[in-house]
Amino acid sequence: MRAAALLVGLAGLFGLGACGGAPARSLVPVPGSAIFGTWALADGSGILMQIDGVPGKVSVDAWSGDTHFDVSAVAWDGRRFHATFVYPPTRVTTTSDLYLVNPDRLEGSVAGAYESRETWLRTQP
Repeated sequence: MRAAALLVGLAGLFGLGACGGAPARSLVPVPGSAIFGTWALADGSGILMQIDGVPGKVSVDAWSGDTHFDVSAVAWDGRRFHATFVYPPTRVTTTSDLYLVNPDRLEGSVAGAYESRETWLRTQP
């Protein structure tokens, strides 16, 4: 039992996940500029999101084709990105809670009109 506890402790010390090789989420907050840029929802829907801002304030524009979402409740705490999206033609509302898992990937949950996991990949504008 001590050996298992030691291995878990060492995995945490070296930033390894429970699988012994998967990177763990950083516990150190990163600046908002780490998420600035253009992101594409990885489900093939063609939905894009532009994240910008200044220190202490993050702004988001999201769109599908020519239709822009109403975006509110935007927050970045250095670990977690949170935003609520309303698609104007249908008023479908979702809220995303995402983590920056590497410089080019946001992953997390989406809730509201449906519940699921979602992935956003950094892309060129």
